[in-house]
Amino acid sequence: MKKLSALFIAFLFLAVSSCSTINQNTGNDLNWEGIYTGTLPGANSDIYTEITLNKDATYKVTHQYVDKSAEVFTYTGIFKWKNNNTIDLNQDGMPSYYIVGKNSLTHLDKDGQKITGRFADMYVLKKKQ
Repeated sequence: MKKLSALFIAFLFLAVSSCSTINQNTGNDLNWEGIYTGTLPGANSDIYTEITLNKDATYKVTHQYVDKSAEVFTYTGIFKWKNNNTIDLNQDGMPSYYIVGKNSLTHLDKDGQKITGRFADMYVLKKKQ
């Protein structure tokens, strides 16, 4: 009976610890930590964007309108994995979804869907090496 109890406790410990690992480390197949940059299309001006993703699930985003002003907008917070390769930065209560790819982040629409059409390639940020 003691062996069964010990085995059950060991199994329970492994199950609980692996659940927290999955929630914290989704995207393990990719080297996602780092700085991503690029220019995203905007309504009146393109937007230079830099996103820093940290191992502790914190992020920093800076936006600067290319043709408008020198003002830089900065957002920080904690990102959440939506699934194995999609993150939500949730800036100011608004979802901001990105697909994490090999050395890239692809900005998604407000519903978490991939942007299609002739400008789709313009929504990809590249990882700084």
